[in-house]
Amino acid sequence: MNDTDKVVALRRAPEGIVPGDAVNHSVVEVLEKYLDQARRGEINGLAAAIVRPNHTVATFWSSTEQGHAVLGAIAVLQHEYARDTLSRT
Repeated sequence: MNDTDKVVALRRAPEGIVPGDAVNHSVVEVLEKYLDQARRGEINGLAAAIVRPNHTVATFWSSTEQGHAVLGAIAVLQHEYARDTLSRT
């Protein structure tokens, strides 16, 4: 037995992530779903935060005259994401 045999994962990989797989399949599914909706004209505002494997982040937005609605959605997302993230710890 070597030292690496003693390593135990303390947390499971999040759903959609296969350990050792560079692709987060749940992210791909979400992006494809909303891309299809945008192509049909069902989405006219978007805000996103991206986290890359090297832990760098990017944010962007695109919206029409509904900028206040996007801002409100960001506030709701921040609250829900914080609540869900903190409930897992």
